[in-house]
Amino acid sequence: MLRRFAALCAVVSVVIGLAGCKKKTRDIVLLPETQTPMGQEYKDPDGAFSLRIPEGWRQDKETQAPGIVAVFVPEGAEAGTNISIQAENVGATALEYYSHLNEQNSKRVLNGYQPLGEREAANLDGAPAAVARFRFDRGGQVYESLRYLVINHGEAYQITLTASQGSLKGYEDAYYGLLNSWKFSQPWSETPPAPAEQGAPTEAKPDKGPSAPNAKPEAPGS
Repeated sequence: MLRRFAALCAVVSVVIGLAGCKKKTRDIVLLPETQTPMGQEYKDPDGAFSLRIPEGWRQDKETQAPGIVAVFVPEGAEAGTNISIQAENVGATALEYYSHLNEQNSKRVLNGYQPLGEREAANLDGAPAAVARFRFDRGGQVYESLRYLVINHGEAYQITLTASQGSLKGYEDAYYGLLNSWKFSQPWSETPPAPAEQGAPTEAKPDKGPSAPNAKPEAPGS
């Protein structure tokens, strides 16, 4: 099933065609060992992956937006603190190119967007991943985000931890625990299940959502 496109605050989506970026050799960032106990299993509605929800966190089932698969929030945390998962079909797009366009769109739609260091190479359940840290502003409130980008069988996933500036570090152990528990239903493959549609890259418009407190709402599918 093709997922619908959206860009949520930290989640900024792009729909792109085939990419011919050359791969660069970089050190791989390993997921750290974590102390946060993991609780209930969550299964993707489309059956693409499963994960464990950190104890003390719950799924926010009331938050729904195009492209958003799931949102998890810690009990008792301030508004805007969450882990969001977005998915979109990107065909045969290369991860490096997808990550580059994602950053360019972030610069345009997020107020005060500022990357925190270089993007790093990582791995998520056998699939190459890109890691980004950045901050942005909403009405004088500064937020920070930590995001993993990964593509498997033509489906791109953006897994983003967002919290107010200065508090992100306190949630990283739970975030990494969730990532360590992530399991794809199919082994990683850079080949999509069907030929990708050719054409120029098209930008998805931002939608309002928990990980995008500064994004303006758009009509679904626009």
